[in-house]
Amino acid sequence: MAHKTQEISQIIVALETQHITCCIVGTAALIHYGAQRVLHDWELCVPSSLYHQAVEYLSSEDESSTPIHACRPSRPQPSSTNHLHARFLCPSDRSIFVVLPDEEVHLDLSRTERVYDANNIPYPALRDLAQSLLDTSNEVGLCDLVDGADIDIEWGVTNLDLSGTKDVDWAVQMNSRIKRLCEHPSDRVAIFPTCSRPRREFWSHIANASSKKGRLGCQKSPSCFDTRFRLAARPANVASLTSAHGAG
Repeated sequence: MAHKTQEISQIIVALETQHITCCIVGTAALIHYGAQRVLHDWELCVPSSLYHQAVEYLSSEDESSTPIHACRPSRPQPSSTNHLHARFLCPSDRSIFVVLPDEEVHLDLSRTERVYDANNIPYPALRDLAQSLLDTSNEVGLCDLVDGADIDIEWGVTNLDLSGTKDVDWAVQMNSRIKRLCEHPSDRVAIFPTCSRPRREFWSHIANASSKKGRLGCQKSPSCFDTRFRLAARPANVASLTSAHGAG
């Protein structure tokens, strides 16, 4: 994984030398914040106004700092436009990344705060990533972020815009784009839901303590885990054993 991280870091540096701001979104960003997911494609987000410039630069034979090759688009997935965008393979480690316009992940990179990991790879700040998942009503992604970062209702009240509803206009715009660009009707599985959903209600549903414990399932004890991805700071069984030992 470290080698693959190095490759994507070099690609980001190459783009930023062309004055194209980047950050990593999607699965890799959720992993950065503690979620346990399997990474297939890196999702590289760039400003929508610079998307074609970024793709042209990465496709150019003159781009030699990190040799890459264009590859087939990904298969359509529910509530995703990834299959509409340029996808590249790094031959040195077989890692794959897709280039995405920021508006299609409901970000504005000109206003998004970026944080960096130890390999100097940028990700959206926690509040910016959470807001984008909330605004797009991405329930699976938001559950993983909440459980990975172990954030709660109060954190959202302080850091997020919980007024109004999800961005229905954005979903309608994405669906129009999918319908216009998809070659086969079956590709329209990617359509985004357009039902209105109050942000505050959605956040409370995902981030309340009962929901977080409920997502533990039957394999993880609430006495040992705060969330699916976070061990309790002092599991109850360890505390009891320590107390018993001290009493002895």
